[in-house]
Amino acid sequence: MWMHLSKLILVALISGGFVYWLVSGRTPAEKPDTPSGQAKIDSQRLLDLEAEVRLLNRQLDQMNGQIDRRLNGLERRIKLIKSAGGRAGVGSSGVDRPMPSADGQNAGLSDELVKRVEQTVDEKLKQLKRKKSELNWAGQWKAPMDKLAEKLELTDDEADRANDVFNAGKEEALALLRRQRPDGGSLIDDLVDDIRAGVKQPVKKMFKRIFTEKVPGEETTYMAAFGALSEKVKTDLGEQLSPSHLETLNALNVAVLEVNTGHDPTRDYVRGQMEQ
Repeated sequence: MWMHLSKLILVALISGGFVYWLVSGRTPAEKPDTPSGQAKIDSQRLLDLEAEVRLLNRQLDQMNGQIDRRLNGLERRIKLIKSAGGRAGVGSSGVDRPMPSADGQNAGLSDELVKRVEQTVDEKLKQLKRKKSELNWAGQWKAPMDKLAEKLELTDDEADRANDVFNAGKEEALALLRRQRPDGGSLIDDLVDDIRAGVKQPVKKMFKRIFTEKVPGEETTYMAAFGALSEKVKTDLGEQLSPSHLETLNALNVAVLEVNTGHDPTRDYVRGQMEQ
């Protein structure tokens, strides 16, 4: 439960940042004229962002639907093969073609065929489910640290330094969520309260607030702040890794605030609050 909740929260955070940089028209090298953390967003930009989110949501639903239909189709094939028993399968005309069963050899071959097909289909199912679970809704890779280090061909020392940068980014993300308002509350504590109260889709509710509400004490929205944080993480990585490493990182479309390093302060915070 906690891991699922944490993933939903981080999907909301990284998605906000992804959309901000996608529609802002800026490359990472193009910095806003306003001071860091003070980027402003006008009403039209907000409308454009919300429209982009709705479009991405529809695209995600379509992608998930395609994967789910594929999984269901493969599962139905398994059931058909199992129910066919001693039959090799169904022909193009829809008429079953019985396997010769006059001796045990043919029956044994049929059993072996069913076993091999089941193994193949099971592996395809695992691959599809694994692919679906490794991407966030924006299509970014929630990379396990060990796999990312392998893809980037990092040395042990480089991997350790990159790991520290990713973890520091997660801590800063939590700090933004915990930033207190004048009334003493915070966005993350509101989420905890909503979960306790049984509010429907509490993370989705928080996600909507990320787009519209400003970080306490600042003139920028949470969404813009998380977008800037994602870029800061990449900048910090640039101080630890080579340009070619960063080029590969960008090509892999890594969700830099969702790299699985084993450290998850947002999950731990929510869990701790819920257990009090």
